[in-house]
Amino acid sequence: MLGLGIICPLLPSFAEKLGASGLWIGVIFAGFAISRAVFMPVVGNISDKIGRKIFVVSGLLLLSVVSFLYLLADSEYVLTVVRLIH
Repeated sequence: MLGLGIICPLLPSFAEKLGASGLWIGVIFAGFAISRAVFMPVVGNISDKIGRKIFVVSGLLLLSVVSFLYLLADSEYVLTVVRLIH
């Protein structure tokens, strides 16, 4: 959550520079909650069966890779997709 908390204060100004309206900024922020609500129960059930260690390690690796995708965002649409993945 620390990695996500670092980007939150910067995200609205970054989105405005890309041309996002207030509605799109809301969609960008909601994207994280939506993807978390969809995937968290599924991944939680799988990790209970397989083991949590692999999910923690792969999640940290994926988080660091996806964090660099913010640099490639050139529109509010790409930023929304990155936030959904993040």
